[in-house]
Order: sequence, then C-alpha cells, then structure tokens
Amino acid sequence: MYLSDRDVFGLDFRNGEPRRHYTVNVPSKATVMDAFLSYFDGDNRWRTMVEWERDSHYEQIQRRPEQFAHDSNDELPAGPGLRLVVFSTDASPGSQVLQRQLADLERETGDRVDIEVVDIELAPRIAAAWGVSASDLPVQVIFDDGILQHVVLGTRSARDLISELSPPERPLTA
Repeated sequence: MYLSDRDVFGLDFRNGEPRRHYTVNVPSKATVMDAFLSYFDGDNRWRTMVEWERDSHYEQIQRRPEQFAHDSNDELPAGPGLRLVVFSTDASPGSQVLQRQLADLERETGDRVDIEVVDIELAPRIAAAWGVSASDLPVQVIFDDGILQHVVLGTRSARDLISELSPPERPLTA
C-alpha cells in the first residue's frame, strides 16, 4: 500500500497467528515488485530482502487465549529468550566485519542473547528457506521466545545490535 503522507510503500506479511504479523516501509515501487515476485516465484528472497519488524497491532486487536497455547516455531530457531541468527560465510567481507561486532556483543550481553551463526555454504537448505544468498550477506534475524522480531540487513556496531535486540520490557544493559 502507498502511504502518501510519508511517500513510502507499506508491506506486510503474516505467518499464521497475530503474533507473527510483520511490516516494513520501503521507499520504492521496485522493492515492492521484487518482494511480490519473489513470493510468487517461491524463492523466499522476500523474507530477508527488507528489514521486517514485528507488528503487534494485530496481536492486540485479535488476541485470543487459545492462540498462545500451541505456539511453536518450526523454522529458525525455536526456544525461549532472545536469539540472534546470523547468516554469513567466511568468504563474505561484510560477514568478516560482523564477526568482530558479534564478539563485542557477546562480551556485552553475556548469556542473555543466544547467538547462532549459519554458514550458508554449510547449510544451503536453511539459507534457501530464508531466501538468503551470498550477495545478501550478512543477514541477521532476531527472535524473542521463538517469534521473529526483526530482520537486520548488513553490518551493525555492537551498540546498534544491542539496541535492535533490546525490547523495552527486557533491556540487555543497565
């Protein structure tokens, strides 16, 4: 949808229940077309070609208790707490830079964030399921209690990653 007041296009997708509704604003019609064509072609690149953020609006207006009783995530990764899944490969310069940021992030957050690195050369099926290719790297996917929260494209400083990972109700730093 075109949001004329902000001169951007809004994209949304929902992966089942209201807790899994995501949104992003993009500046060009070309990005919208690329996302739709990727979806229709079934190549899954749309999943990581933009920085999706969880949209809790639908959760608030459509919440029903039984929706949370069977919540599971058959994709990357299931489990409690904060997780940062990083798609990378040793050959990617951006991934090499990000390794230093991940080391800093691990020092800053201790065991409060589970960091998983998926080498797309060693796990091509997982990368394909998420639409990640070598030209996209690095791609970071943030989960909270197994629910996708945000897709981050490119490198970030450890401080910026902490900001991306910290929900207001559960800050990572004092």
